[in-house]
Amino acid sequence: MTAVDPQPETAGRPQPEHLRILRLCAGPVAVAELAARLDLPVSVVVIMLCDLLEAGRITAHPPHPVTRTTPDLDLLQKVREGLGRL
Repeated sequence: MTAVDPQPETAGRPQPEHLRILRLCAGPVAVAELAARLDLPVSVVVIMLCDLLEAGRITAHPPHPVTRTTPDLDLLQKVREGLGRL
């Protein structure tokens, strides 16, 4: 999600939660990250984001695809050993 300026003339007065989201959306941010920063359930944040999207206040972009690679077994072994020492 990314915030869009300026606020459309037809938009109503935003709620405080919407304003917090807009501040956090100054740059691209994931929905789950927003929910964590706001300390709100993801489902609630999704509803608020839909409101902002409908009002033209934010834009939504699909996530970047993750490439699948084989795990680095040496690195995993070092992590396992490190955890074992804790």
